[in-house]
Amino acid sequence: MSVVSFCVTLRAPVQPVQAALPPALQRPQKHKAKKSARGKPAPPASSPSPLLPVGVRAPAAHDRTRPPPDGRVVALTTAESYNTPELLKSLQALGLLDGAVNVLGEAILLPRWSPASSTFFDASEAGEAAGTGAGSEVGQVFIFESGTIVLWGLSMTAAETFLRKVIRGGAAGTGAFVEEGRYPEPETEVLEYWVGQRPTGMSGDSIHLATEPSTPLDSPPADSTAPPSKDLLERLAFSAGMARVTKLGVYEEQFDAFAEGVAGIPKLLESGSESPVKKTDIIKRVGTLHSFRQKLNLEDENLLDEPEFLWEDADLHGHYTAVCEALEFESRLTTLNDRVDYAFSLQTTLMELLNAKTSHRLEWIIILLIAFEISLVLYREGLPFVDRPEPAH
Repeated sequence: MSVVSFCVTLRAPVQPVQAALPPALQRPQKHKAKKSARGKPAPPASSPSPLLPVGVRAPAAHDRTRPPPDGRVVALTTAESYNTPELLKSLQALGLLDGAVNVLGEAILLPRWSPASSTFFDASEAGEAAGTGAGSEVGQVFIFESGTIVLWGLSMTAAETFLRKVIRGGAAGTGAFVEEGRYPEPETEVLEYWVGQRPTGMSGDSIHLATEPSTPLDSPPADSTAPPSKDLLERLAFSAGMARVTKLGVYEEQFDAFAEGVAGIPKLLESGSESPVKKTDIIKRVGTLHSFRQKLNLEDENLLDEPEFLWEDADLHGHYTAVCEALEFESRLTTLNDRVDYAFSLQTTLMELLNAKTSHRLEWIIILLIAFEISLVLYREGLPFVDRPEPAH
């Protein structure tokens, strides 16, 4: 049993207190508002504001003249990368490998996935799923080797079920684990989409599809190398953009934790402390910053390079960049790089202070050694300007 493939091979996997931080280390408030509360109506003064999970934005209030969305796109970045062989084992053990599609080596697609099967719900979960409606959902799932899943037409409950049972299910008891470098909390982004109202593209932060995507492979064709349909590639482009944005969100959260750890250093310097941090700590932090910079700009799955399938199709490239623009990807990436630069500058300043302190200590040691040597000479030879008594004959 094997994945029906449009391409021969998959690419190898790759690998808070805001006010207390220095201004250059703070995440811009505009971005936080965009991710957590943009478009959310203000609650009454008497009722507390409900809190959203980190990384999930409240959906904008719909125009009354506009029909409700046809569905949502949920992107979850859960790990540094997915182990493709273990992923295939997990899909096979769960009976999901038949009909799965390797789309241009960019992602594995499950064209019709539903959490309704008893494979995914045990007896205690079945009633809860029926109550929430998750069991009756059917949607598409793109699995990116960079550690992200993107689900179309499925709820957050179904997305959590897929993550728990398929990605983290241990291949139905086989002991296989898909995630490599699992993150403590998944980074999440949610967009809404409409079908048939206008040509495919973005409108604000909403996705519009010209037609309902057809099922890529109800039965495997004789020629498994046949190119994927245009509507499938459009969904892949939107999904790749969301996967890129959520990966950036993970790095932002990681840098926030790093920035919180160094937030008190400027105050210590301001108070006149010459060496508020040990040299080994500075070296560790410089290594962490280089790791950030490498993930952002240098690794195989970095955030600067765009997927290859976009290079020859301007429309697909436009859909990809439109998602990134709607979620402020470029400005957020620039801001994160600037914050890393500032953090480098802070660590450089600390290292220079330690080096200066070491130099002063060496200077005093040299001065003391010279004074000691002079003292020995004077002890042996005496002071040159003092008349010595004539030796007795």
